Amino acid sequence: MYNGSNPVGLALDESSGDVRIYGVMPTSTGDWSTTQIVSLRSTDGGQSFQEVIIAQGNANRMVEYPSITTDSNGNIFIVWLRRAYNGTSSGNADVYISKSTDGGDSYSAPLRVNSNDCESFNWEPHIVVGQSDKLHVVWICHNSAEIYFAKSIDSGDSFLAAQLIADGSDYSLGNPRVTA
Repeated sequence: MYNGSNPVGLALDESSGDVRIYGVMPTSTGDWSTTQIVSLRSTDGGQSFQEVIIAQGNANRMVEYPSITTDSNGNIFIVWLRRAYNGTSSGNADVYISKSTDGGDSYSAPLRVNSNDCESFNWEPHIVVGQSDKLHVVWICHNSAEIYFAKSIDSGDSFLAAQLIADGSDYSLGNPRVTA
């Protein structure tokens, strides 16, 4: 499996009384059309992991840059980029989310998070859970270096309109991260 420069994310869930370890990673066999976002779950302290495919690339799109978190109810949330791909170059990328309400056995259909019209492509999404289990997602518009933020107040079923939080005048801001 190929991970390249994509991060591997980890999240812990102690809501059930057991410590569960969840991971997320992008994989590929070297061809962009084979990219996948894979959820990993361990219920034995990391001795073994089960895999569930969350998102699948194909000849027209690739998936990459996942981020993962859990809420106080044990729900798992994964965001990632889905980027158009025509075989030789990539195009616009949007931020998507899926959630699991059953401990990682299954995940919801992907929901688009971003509502911004980035002239290039959105990049490097990051997700955290804040007070009252509100979801917070940040990402960067690659060419303009604008940083956007979106919030869900209904456990990821929908997101409020994306807000511009940094205008891109300082390109050195790099990859955005958010903490609760």
